[in-house]
Formats: sequence, structure tokens, C-alpha cells
Amino acid sequence: MLPSGAQEKLERGLDALPFAVSAAQRAQFARYLDLLNKWNQVHNLTAVRDAEEQVSRHVLDCLAVLPYIEDAATLADIGSGAGLPALMLAIMRPQLAVTALESNGKKAAFIREAARALALANVQVVAQRVEDWQAPPQAVIISRALAAADHFIALTAHLGDANSRWLLMKGRETETLTVPGFAIHALHPLSVPLLAGERTLLDIRRERA
Repeated sequence: MLPSGAQEKLERGLDALPFAVSAAQRAQFARYLDLLNKWNQVHNLTAVRDAEEQVSRHVLDCLAVLPYIEDAATLADIGSGAGLPALMLAIMRPQLAVTALESNGKKAAFIREAARALALANVQVVAQRVEDWQAPPQAVIISRALAAADHFIALTAHLGDANSRWLLMKGRETETLTVPGFAIHALHPLSVPLLAGERTLLDIRRERA
């Protein structure tokens, strides 16, 4: 069970999002946070230990990108960590085929267990380094890790085609991209309920010939 303060903050935050979240989905988010904190007592899955802080910095932060993946059929989350944003997006979009790519064995094991506990049949976990993973082109390649845009694209260019979008979740810092054949298509300011500070989504695409 989540602490009452975290549960209340979760409900407030979900209510503030610009899209509806069902009662079943709300229960899944609460269950995820409960699982995360049980595992975090043994394994270092996240440096954010406070459940109320996890609501805004993990759940709501990840959900803020949902409007930008609406038309996608496949999504790969690179360096998924504790399943963020992979599991959050999979809860909201059960028709989206989500791959959580995480080379750390303990973190990959947690994502598998969370997907099982949350009955997320649309999630697969790949415990490999991104440069070793071979897969059909993904519609969306996303990461909320702190890698710079150049490094992110260099590692993941093989995962997408001319129609793919590479989405990088960042703070307010400015980014440049110098990888040939790629360009920053848009910078989307993200509005995250109950989270102070600016968040930005870099939308990167292949340049058209």
C-alpha cells in the first residue's frame, strides 16, 4: 500500500493531466509505486526514495509525453531503468507495443516483474546494450536518461527508419545535434503537474533527402 500522502498526490496529479486516467489505470500506477519501493529496499533502482516525490518525478513526468506518441504502434525505451517511461506509457496505451531496453540485470528483472504484476501484455524487456539490439524499425525511440542528443542518436540510429521519431526527455538545458542525417524537428515544452522546474521533449527525426 502506498502511504496516504503519496496516494493523495497521485490522484491530484492524475486529475491535473490533460487526458483521462481510468480507475484501473490509477490502481496500476499505485501498484507500480508500491512495487518500486519494495524492490528499492534491496536494489538501487532509483535515487528518488520518497514515494510522494516519485509521483511527480517519475509517474507524472513520464505521462507528460503521452500526447506526443499517440499515433505510434511501437516504442522502444532506451536505458529504461525502473521501467520509466516504458511502463507508464504501456499502462496508458495497451495497444502500444513497448520494449524496455535495460542492460542492468536487476533493473531488467524489476521491469519484468512489474509488467507481470500489472498485467501489461504489451511490454517486452530486453536485457541488452542498445548497440547490440537488433529489431525492426521502431516508430518511437525514447529515453529520459541524461545522455546528450548526439550520443543518444549515435547509439540508437539503427533502431529507426525514415518515419521514426527519436524523443529525448530533458530539463531546460539547450541541446545541439551534429549527427549527419538527423535534425531536431521540434522542442516541446512539457507541463508536468506538481513538478517544479522546466521539462522539455526533444523531437528528433531523420532529415529528408
